[in-house]
Amino acid sequence: MMPRLIIIEGKAKGKTYDLTNGITFLGRSSKSDIRIKDSSVSRKHLKIFLIGKKIFLEDLKSTNGTFINSERIVPGEGFEIGARDLITIGNTVFQLEGLPGAGPLDRSTPPKDEKDGAEETPSPLPDERRKRTVRELKLINKVSMLLKQSFSLHGFSEKVLEYLLQGLPRIDTAAMVILDYKKNRNGKERTIIVKTRPWLKREDVDFFEAIVDLVLKQGGAVRMSNTAFEELGELKKKVEELKIASVLCVPVVSNSVIRGALYVDSIGDPYGFRKEDLLLLNSLSGSIAVAFEKAMK
Repeated sequence: MMPRLIIIEGKAKGKTYDLTNGITFLGRSSKSDIRIKDSSVSRKHLKIFLIGKKIFLEDLKSTNGTFINSERIVPGEGFEIGARDLITIGNTVFQLEGLPGAGPLDRSTPPKDEKDGAEETPSPLPDERRKRTVRELKLINKVSMLLKQSFSLHGFSEKVLEYLLQGLPRIDTAAMVILDYKKNRNGKERTIIVKTRPWLKREDVDFFEAIVDLVLKQGGAVRMSNTAFEELGELKKKVEELKIASVLCVPVVSNSVIRGALYVDSIGDPYGFRKEDLLLLNSLSGSIAVAFEKAMK
């Protein structure tokens, strides 16, 4: 069954929407995939996206916020949604159905206070940050375990990028750049491996290479929380075409030599990455450097 959004409270109560695309935007704007005619909803309020068989939502720095089971979520971060979760934006409340392994929905209106004696829906959010930390630790462990397996450097890199996309829903594109010092001591010869969400078709890597060149030149990480405020020169048009809003790129260093770089970006709205994401990529770059070193022996 295709995932569906069901509005259970608000002006559009009773309406349902099939989530047919990889990304669905909700908001008051007529340009939204699902338009919510609610003055307390921002023009671009919320993003719903699928990763494999799981569904996530992200508040797009809305004015009045997004609530899951009456708990306000942190803007710019992806939160996994279950079939019985109640999502509130402004005066509109909805649930999702058709998720794998989910039973029938309880479409009752959520209580706004506890006076009516209604049973309160348990909130999974207090443990959400801990769950993300566990997920990130698992990601680092999975990459470390790859080093014990027999992979070509290209195959290893592809797996790492796949793990990143699976583990961090905020990432829309991940790329690995491998410098080939055997062919060219100046590092001009390079292999670029790119992985994106299924709904993205991104073949042009001009922007990736420009950011990577900056990282290689500086020898340090680049973090752009909001590309709209960055001095990008000729790349400005390219960024706008690709709708890239946030960027992280870290060098892969082995024995004081830069062997390549790891790049990720987020499309749509800015502030897609936290400082913790930069720390995560730096941690992963250590394992990646080991793989690069082994491949060059």
